Amino acid sequence: MKAVRIAAGVLALSLVWPLAGNAQDGEPQEVRQQLMEEVGDATGVMGNMLRGRTEYDPQAVIEALGVIEANAAVFPDYFPEGSETGFETEALPAIWENKAEFEERSDELSSAAAELAGAVPEDMDAFAPMFQEFSRNCSGCHDDFRMSDD
Repeated sequence: MKAVRIAAGVLALSLVWPLAGNAQDGEPQEVRQQLMEEVGDATGVMGNMLRGRTEYDPQAVIEALGVIEANAAVFPDYFPEGSETGFETEALPAIWENKAEFEERSDELSSAAAELAGAVPEDMDAFAPMFQEFSRNCSGCHDDFRMSDD
């Protein structure tokens, strides 16, 4: 069964990787906003399952995690010097001041998404704590590198 999940994860990644590639045309601020929007949508798919708004679907979870894995892997590429402002960016200067940490955290998110995709359980009760732990990666990075929504 685990081999089936891993194969499904690889398939999901191969299907969503081109989607991330489509976002890669344009100004870096626009591209990174699109990539993050896709991550937000993918996270929302899993969050809606967690909240009981949609039925738990392990395959949809694997696909959502594939989007997160792919986007997080390329995300740092869209924060070059000179893109600190413009296009209503919410990026904090800390990204450029701590570039290595930012890149490391993006890599960690990508790896965590791949790892979770390979271990997606068949039921929500087992998935819920896994997702909650995984989502801490997102909020921690937002706290350090993104303007607050306040």
